[in-house]
Amino acid sequence: MSKKKTKQDETKLNSDLEKVLSRLTMDQIRFVVARQETLSDKEAAEAIGMKPKAISNWKQNGVPLDDASRLMAISILESAHHILERNVMEAALVKIAGLRSENDVIRQKVATELLDRIMGKPLQKQEITGRDGAPIQDPGHITIRVFGDD
Repeated sequence: MSKKKTKQDETKLNSDLEKVLSRLTMDQIRFVVARQETLSDKEAAEAIGMKPKAISNWKQNGVPLDDASRLMAISILESAHHILERNVMEAALVKIAGLRSENDVIRQKVATELLDRIMGKPLQKQEITGRDGAPIQDPGHITIRVFGDD
């Protein structure tokens, strides 16, 4: 018999996952993520450059790695959000560091990106005309082509 997951179940699951993940270090979270892709604790430890003994020690000390692994397998999206949230400040600092680059082009690009992100991109006027700048002949049929600046 299959049990349909309700919104309430999902909310509780995400809350449980958040509680467990908040107790883990980033290395422990890296292990739990690696554990999703491997068949054993040993493989997961080696995949992130750790010794399997460290994982055993964590588990013996009550670190809820198995609970985190189980919950993460059920709620991947919430797990990714938690990891991103924990690292958003570092990402912001990387962007800010770009403002101090010795390369003028990098500084300009970072400044533009930060301004656009916070203030929004400036409005860009568009003129719509027919072929070769002529007036539109059939207003019921307009083709719009968008060209980016990339």
